[in-house]
Amino acid sequence: MFKEKLFSLIFDHKKLYLASLMINCGLSSTDPYRATAEVQQSSFKQILAEVQQDGLALKNLSPEWQDNYGIVLTAVRQNGSALEFASKALKNNFQIVLAAVQ
Repeated sequence: MFKEKLFSLIFDHKKLYLASLMINCGLSSTDPYRATAEVQQSSFKQILAEVQQDGLALKNLSPEWQDNYGIVLTAVRQNGSALEFASKALKNNFQIVLAAVQ
């Protein structure tokens, strides 16, 4: 019984958090999980635009974004030195390294 009640409280808390995200981001979707995906897509577009302007901005991004193939590829195409700030896995990726040296 306790476990079910706890799960219910956690789930309600997540719904409340997602609903507040929707309101703060001006999203009209009534589905909080869809709204979360919209926020993530919006973040991706903003970060992509940032590294298109300055590849070295990769330095200030979270490890999650430093491990994102599209973000890192865009960053190193803009400035090959951005490779220094890519995740270890992407530093060893042939296509990323090739883009950084071209």
